[in-house]
Amino acid sequence: MTIGVFDSGLGGLLTARYIKTFAPEVRILYYGDTAHLPYGDKSSWQVQAYAREIVRFLLEAGAQGIVIACNSFGGGSGSSLGRSAGKAGLGCDFGYYAAV
Repeated sequence: MTIGVFDSGLGGLLTARYIKTFAPEVRILYYGDTAHLPYGDKSSWQVQAYAREIVRFLLEAGAQGIVIACNSFGGGSGSSLGRSAGKAGLGCDFGYYAAV
């Protein structure tokens, strides 16, 4: 299985490491969106647009599930991203089990 993990920077590498610790057979595709950080000064709409683009990229690269390792997506952003993910699972932060 291949899981895409993304964050607005490098902090999500810890989430990727936890996934590998509990499921070493899982292939990780990591996307650190350093081109647009910090997300804190962006509008909610803009952050969601970045996330939809990243989800699309990860799915096209072969991800079968997506884990959002970015606190900027709290408060309901996941539902719109869930529609972007289509058949792939979607989890937030340490949501590996939701992604599988």
